[in-house]
Amino acid sequence: MTTWLTRQEKTAWFECYQLSLQNRPVLRQQDILQNPSGLGINIAKVSPLPQQPLQSIQQNHQYHGFICDIKEFLNRLMHGQPGFMSRNQVNIANLPFDSLDVFTSFKLTPIHLGDDASASVKYEVIKARPRSKEIAPQFDNVVILDSLEAESTGVAGNIFL
Repeated sequence: MTTWLTRQEKTAWFECYQLSLQNRPVLRQQDILQNPSGLGINIAKVSPLPQQPLQSIQQNHQYHGFICDIKEFLNRLMHGQPGFMSRNQVNIANLPFDSLDVFTSFKLTPIHLGDDASASVKYEVIKARPRSKEIAPQFDNVVILDSLEAESTGVAGNIFL
């Protein structure tokens, strides 16, 4: 009975997600931001860690709030759409999936900023490799500013020593 109910909840969640996609406006080509060089993010065609259970990702990557953050992220995508939930509802809701394909690295091609140092950089490799018996874990930090005040050259703020 519990398995059946869980499947029904996941099906209902997925149907809400599909409805939200149908109601979204279609982006025109000019609305999509592109890297002028034509390059951007390169990712492997096949995941090195396919179909990893969410609990396993949370444990192996030492990210204890992963499942909660995924729920909140998906809910924010549905803001103003049918199926949007309050924060309390999100915390008790089930995700429509149990596993994800995990990519342990990707290559990011930075936009040329005009100085000689950045011209020599073809790409930056960002890695997030979980712990294993043979390899030590590696987690590269990436700061992403997603606002109108974001700049491509740095972060304004105070330095605390």
